[in-house]
Amino acid sequence: MRLVLLVGVLALAGCTAVPSPTPSLTPTPTAAPTTATATQPTIGSWHALVYHARLGMSVLVNGGPDSGGAPEAPLELWGWNGRVWRQLSGAGPLKPGEPRWRNFASVAYDTDRGVLVVHGGLQGRGQPLDETWEWDGQTWRGLSGALSKGREGAGMAYDAARRLTVLVGGFDGTDIRTDTWGWDGTTWRRLAEDGPSARFPGLVAYDPVRSVVVLYGGHAVEGPAALGDTWLWNGQSWRRVIGQSPPGPRVNVGGAFHTRLGQLVLVGGGSSPSTMDDMWAWNGTTWTRLPTSGVPQRQAFGLAYDATRDRLVLTGGLDQPGRAARYQDVWEWDGTRFAEARPS
Repeated sequence: MRLVLLVGVLALAGCTAVPSPTPSLTPTPTAAPTTATATQPTIGSWHALVYHARLGMSVLVNGGPDSGGAPEAPLELWGWNGRVWRQLSGAGPLKPGEPRWRNFASVAYDTDRGVLVVHGGLQGRGQPLDETWEWDGQTWRGLSGALSKGREGAGMAYDAARRLTVLVGGFDGTDIRTDTWGWDGTTWRRLAEDGPSARFPGLVAYDPVRSVVVLYGGHAVEGPAALGDTWLWNGQSWRRVIGQSPPGPRVNVGGAFHTRLGQLVLVGGGSSPSTMDDMWAWNGTTWTRLPTSGVPQRQAFGLAYDATRDRLVLTGGLDQPGRAARYQDVWEWDGTRFAEARPS
């Protein structure tokens, strides 16, 4: 897959193409979460971490193994409360109405409806999935054929001002897209055909203070060079920010809005051949480097802001492009320093 090779990350290079069974168009609720036999997850490739306000914990939307997995293995959800992991969904064999595992899925949390939204992803090369799933904390519901073609690695964030989950770009199996879509819980509709130049995978996050979706970085279609530009979505159009002080070019970067700081925080990422161990904050006009210590040198990790405990939570990731082994650790930032959090 050309776009993965351009990034220089070979996490999916060992995946064998697998058939993608067509999911039912009729949502089927799953049973209540069961007690898992494992006490903590094996953090997979290209996973996502989001804060689930209704549950009051960070939720790991786990990816699959670097070499791929059984096509009918379930997508795992795990909750982290600062002390222990608890499996929330995906224990045991795949149940009717549950999503299959996937890498490069787009994930966001709808703060108005209290649901986790998962779109796209893939199990093998050139087979992005065109599925949208929602999880309300107990049950799943799914819809297929939403965007006509599957997407992997699209940026996604919940725009609370417009009450829409906003998706931008992503790879459709042929091209990296530049279009923007909005999901209202029932229907996807195209919001814009053009926007930031085609890239993958950059940071996309919502800034509730300024009511904009922020996109940063990624890499261009025709080369591995990382980008270092900032774009803002105001519900109508994208605008490139000119004259700001950027963190510099990077891909596989993490970010989350930090409520106490009132700013979007960016962590790490990579720019071949380097992997970063710094933090930056966006105040709506400029990026400012944060004075902090202990930032893990990582890219392709999960990152969320735990509003209950006022902590940034970081999970897994890679310390260099093409690294086969994925870290299994959890780190937290208390506003001053990062420290490893060891599950009890």
